[in-house]
Amino acid sequence: ENQGQDFSLSFILNDLRHRAMKPYTDALADKIQDNLVSSVKVVDRRVQRGPFYVLFYPSIPSVLIEIGFITNRSEQQLLASAEYQSKIARAIGDAIIAFGRDTDAWRLASTGSQ
Repeated sequence: ENQGQDFSLSFILNDLRHRAMKPYTDALADKIQDNLVSSVKVVDRRVQRGPFYVLFYPSIPSVLIEIGFITNRSEQQLLASAEYQSKIARAIGDAIIAFGRDTDAWRLASTGSQ
């Protein structure tokens, strides 16, 4: 039943690191999502979680941000706009800075309660 499972020391250590970072990652993702929705008015598709390599291995809070879909013609036009790109970048940057300064976010993240 465990065929294909990776139980190497490296995997186990990364899993422990990932679990330790999860509350911080969740708090950061929520802050970014809330800021994007409130300041840029993006569609709130809620924070989603997934087993992505780039999220599993870092030893710091890490998030992937989907801003829109290029297959959606109206979102494609927005994404091509330098003004919209700037708004998105500012919203993400402001959220990261606020997260770093927000002692409540760090306290919530460290206790795992919301």
